[in-house]
Amino acid sequence: MDHRIDRLEEDVKDVKGDMKSVRSDLTEIKVTLAGINAKLDSKVDYKWLFTVTGLIIAAVGLIVRFMPPAGTP
Repeated sequence: MDHRIDRLEEDVKDVKGDMKSVRSDLTEIKVTLAGINAKLDSKVDYKWLFTVTGLIIAAVGLIVRFMPPAGTP
């Protein structure tokens, strides 16, 4: 019986060591994800980009539409 208890205690020590390693890895992952999130927050939003591009195209279209024909004074 003592042999079984000793083996269980060793296994628990191994599990605790593995859990410390997992905890360390999770902390590393959290730091990496925070860095990625910060980079993504600083990027241009595509909705904003498409809206501005659409407005520029519309403005150019209106200018072309109301320009006098070529050759008129």
